[in-house]
Amino acid sequence: MKNLVTYVLLLMVISCHKQTKTDKSMQVSSTKKFVSVVNHFEDFNSGVNDNLKPIITKLDKSFEGNYLSYYAGYTINRSNNNLIILIAGDDTLKYRDEFAKRLESNQFSMDYGKYAYQELLNVKKTITDYINTHKKNNVTQNIEHFDIYGNKVLVYLKDNSYQKASEFRKEITDSPAIGLTKKNRYPGGIAE
Repeated sequence: MKNLVTYVLLLMVISCHKQTKTDKSMQVSSTKKFVSVVNHFEDFNSGVNDNLKPIITKLDKSFEGNYLSYYAGYTINRSNNNLIILIAGDDTLKYRDEFAKRLESNQFSMDYGKYAYQELLNVKKTITDYINTHKKNNVTQNIEHFDIYGNKVLVYLKDNSYQKASEFRKEITDSPAIGLTKKNRYPGGIAE
Protein backbone atom coordinates (compact mmCIF):
# COMPACT_ATOMS: atom_id res chain seq x y z
CA MET A 1 0.00 0.00 0.00
CA LYS A 2 2.84 2.37 0.87
CA ASN A 3 4.43 1.68 -2.53
CA LEU A 4 1.14 2.45 -4.28
CA VAL A 5 0.81 5.82 -2.51
CA THR A 6 4.43 6.66 -3.35
CA TYR A 7 3.86 5.70 -6.99
CA VAL A 8 0.70 7.85 -7.26
CA LEU A 9 2.45 10.84 -5.68
CA LEU A 10 5.41 10.41 -8.05
CA LEU A 11 3.04 10.34 -11.05
CA MET A 12 1.32 13.51 -9.81
CA VAL A 13 4.64 15.34 -9.49
CA ILE A 14 5.75 14.22 -12.94
CA SER A 15 2.45 15.16 -14.56
CA CYS A 16 2.52 18.63 -12.96
CA HIS A 17 5.85 19.37 -14.61
CA LYS A 18 5.00 17.94 -18.01
CA GLN A 19 4.73 20.55 -20.75
CA THR A 20 2.00 20.11 -23.34
CA LYS A 21 1.61 21.74 -26.74
CA THR A 22 -2.20 21.64 -26.87
CA ASP A 23 -4.25 24.81 -26.53
CA LYS A 24 -5.68 24.61 -23.01
CA SER A 25 -7.69 27.82 -23.37
CA MET A 26 -10.62 26.07 -25.03
CA GLN A 27 -10.79 23.01 -22.77
CA VAL A 28 -12.83 22.42 -19.64
CA SER A 29 -10.64 21.08 -16.86
CA SER A 30 -11.57 18.14 -14.67
CA THR A 31 -12.74 18.93 -11.14
CA LYS A 32 -11.79 15.50 -9.83
CA LYS A 33 -8.03 15.98 -10.20
CA PHE A 34 -5.78 17.68 -7.67
CA VAL A 35 -5.08 21.15 -9.03
CA SER A 36 -2.35 23.38 -7.67
CA VAL A 37 -3.95 26.78 -7.53
CA VAL A 38 -3.52 30.40 -6.66
CA ASN A 39 -6.74 32.28 -6.05
CA HIS A 40 -8.39 35.50 -4.88
CA PHE A 41 -6.76 35.76 -1.47
CA GLU A 42 -3.21 34.87 -2.44
CA ASP A 43 -0.72 37.37 -3.75
CA PHE A 44 -0.89 36.31 -7.37
CA ASN A 45 2.28 38.25 -8.19
CA SER A 46 4.23 35.31 -6.78
CA GLY A 47 4.01 32.52 -9.30
CA VAL A 48 1.65 33.83 -11.96
CA ASN A 49 2.85 34.46 -15.47
CA ASP A 50 2.95 38.19 -16.27
CA ASN A 51 0.55 37.77 -19.21
CA LEU A 52 -2.24 36.60 -16.83
CA LYS A 53 -1.99 39.50 -14.39
CA PRO A 54 -3.89 42.02 -16.58
CA ILE A 55 -6.58 39.42 -17.34
CA ILE A 56 -7.10 38.66 -13.63
CA THR A 57 -7.18 42.35 -12.78
CA LYS A 58 -9.73 42.93 -15.55
CA LEU A 59 -11.86 40.04 -14.23
CA ASP A 60 -11.88 41.40 -10.67
CA LYS A 61 -12.65 44.96 -11.79
CA SER A 62 -15.40 43.84 -14.19
CA PHE A 63 -17.69 42.85 -11.33
CA GLU A 64 -17.37 46.10 -9.38
CA GLY A 65 -18.35 44.15 -6.25
CA ASN A 66 -21.55 42.78 -7.83
CA TYR A 67 -20.80 39.13 -8.49
CA LEU A 68 -22.99 37.17 -10.89
CA SER A 69 -25.10 34.48 -9.22
CA TYR A 70 -23.34 31.76 -11.23
CA TYR A 71 -19.79 33.07 -10.79
CA ALA A 72 -17.91 30.81 -8.36
CA GLY A 73 -14.47 32.46 -8.41
CA TYR A 74 -11.29 31.55 -10.23
CA THR A 75 -8.12 29.58 -9.76
CA ILE A 76 -4.87 29.32 -11.66
CA ASN A 77 -3.45 25.95 -12.53
CA ARG A 78 0.21 26.43 -11.73
CA SER A 79 1.31 23.44 -13.80
CA ASN A 80 0.34 25.22 -17.04
CA ASN A 81 -0.33 28.76 -15.76
CA ASN A 82 -3.91 28.58 -17.01
CA LEU A 83 -6.68 30.76 -15.60
CA ILE A 84 -9.72 28.68 -14.67
CA ILE A 85 -13.02 30.51 -14.15
CA LEU A 86 -15.39 28.58 -11.88
CA ILE A 87 -19.12 28.49 -12.57
CA ALA A 88 -21.75 27.44 -10.02
CA GLY A 89 -23.96 25.10 -12.01
CA ASP A 90 -23.66 22.31 -14.51
CA ASP A 91 -23.24 24.21 -17.77
CA THR A 92 -19.82 25.87 -17.60
CA LEU A 93 -19.57 26.42 -21.36
CA LYS A 94 -22.85 28.36 -21.43
CA TYR A 95 -21.04 31.41 -20.02
CA ARG A 96 -17.76 31.14 -21.95
CA ASP A 97 -18.62 33.87 -24.49
CA GLU A 98 -19.72 36.23 -21.72
CA PHE A 99 -16.39 35.85 -19.89
CA ALA A 100 -14.41 36.11 -23.14
CA LYS A 101 -16.07 39.50 -23.75
CA ARG A 102 -15.59 40.56 -20.14
CA LEU A 103 -11.87 39.69 -20.29
CA GLU A 104 -11.30 40.55 -23.95
CA SER A 105 -9.42 37.27 -24.09
CA ASN A 106 -9.91 33.54 -24.69
CA GLN A 107 -6.94 32.62 -22.51
CA PHE A 108 -8.89 30.75 -19.84
CA SER A 109 -10.65 27.48 -19.09
CA MET A 110 -13.94 26.99 -17.31
CA ASP A 111 -14.76 24.53 -14.57
CA TYR A 112 -17.54 23.68 -12.15
CA GLY A 113 -17.60 25.34 -8.74
CA LYS A 114 -20.08 24.11 -6.16
CA TYR A 115 -20.56 27.42 -4.35
CA ALA A 116 -21.24 30.85 -5.84
CA TYR A 117 -18.56 33.40 -5.00
CA GLN A 118 -21.11 35.67 -3.28
CA GLU A 119 -22.08 32.73 -1.03
CA LEU A 120 -18.41 32.25 -0.11
CA LEU A 121 -18.12 35.96 0.69
CA ASN A 122 -21.21 35.70 2.91
CA VAL A 123 -19.70 32.76 4.82
CA LYS A 124 -16.46 34.70 5.22
CA LYS A 125 -18.44 37.71 6.54
CA THR A 126 -20.26 35.47 9.05
CA ILE A 127 -16.90 34.31 10.42
CA THR A 128 -15.52 37.87 10.50
CA ASP A 129 -18.61 39.19 12.30
CA TYR A 130 -18.40 36.41 14.89
CA ILE A 131 -14.71 37.09 15.52
CA ASN A 132 -15.37 40.82 15.91
CA THR A 133 -18.09 40.23 18.52
CA HIS A 134 -16.42 37.32 20.39
CA LYS A 135 -12.76 38.28 20.38
CA LYS A 136 -11.64 36.44 23.50
CA ASN A 137 -13.56 33.16 23.50
CA ASN A 138 -11.98 29.73 22.91
CA VAL A 139 -13.43 29.33 19.41
CA THR A 140 -12.00 32.58 18.04
CA GLN A 141 -8.67 32.07 19.81
CA ASN A 142 -8.33 28.75 17.91
CA ILE A 143 -8.65 30.40 14.46
CA GLU A 144 -5.26 31.00 12.90
CA HIS A 145 -6.38 32.25 9.47
CA PHE A 146 -9.30 31.95 7.04
CA ASP A 147 -9.99 32.95 3.48
CA ILE A 148 -11.50 31.81 0.21
CA TYR A 149 -9.37 29.14 -1.39
CA GLY A 150 -10.44 27.37 -4.55
CA ASN A 151 -14.18 27.05 -4.07
CA LYS A 152 -14.31 26.87 -0.27
CA VAL A 153 -13.73 29.06 2.72
CA LEU A 154 -10.76 27.39 4.38
CA VAL A 155 -10.40 27.97 8.09
CA TYR A 156 -7.00 27.13 9.55
CA LEU A 157 -7.37 26.06 13.17
CA LYS A 158 -4.53 25.82 15.65
CA ASP A 159 -6.18 22.69 17.06
CA ASN A 160 -8.21 20.88 14.42
CA SER A 161 -9.36 18.04 16.65
CA TYR A 162 -12.88 16.70 16.24
CA GLN A 163 -13.96 18.55 19.40
CA LYS A 164 -12.55 21.92 18.30
CA ALA A 165 -13.94 21.56 14.76
CA SER A 166 -17.36 20.74 16.22
CA GLU A 167 -17.18 23.80 18.49
CA PHE A 168 -16.39 25.99 15.48
CA ARG A 169 -19.31 24.60 13.47
CA LYS A 170 -21.72 24.90 16.43
CA GLU A 171 -20.69 28.42 17.47
CA ILE A 172 -20.01 30.14 14.15
CA THR A 173 -21.45 28.31 11.14
CA ASP A 174 -21.97 24.80 9.87
CA SER A 175 -21.89 25.83 6.22
CA PRO A 176 -20.83 23.04 3.84
CA ALA A 177 -18.74 25.69 2.04
CA ILE A 178 -16.26 25.64 4.94
CA GLY A 179 -13.19 23.44 5.08
CA LEU A 180 -11.55 23.18 8.50
CA THR A 181 -7.88 22.27 8.50
CA LYS A 182 -4.54 22.82 10.17
CA LYS A 183 -2.09 25.31 8.68
CA ASN A 184 -0.16 23.90 5.69
CA ARG A 185 -2.17 20.70 5.55
CA TYR A 186 -3.13 21.40 1.93
CA PRO A 187 -0.27 23.59 0.71
CA GLY A 188 -0.87 24.81 -2.81
CA GLY A 189 -3.91 22.65 -3.41
CA ILE A 190 -7.65 22.41 -3.05
CA ALA A 191 -8.97 20.86 0.14
CA GLU A 192 -12.27 19.06 0.05
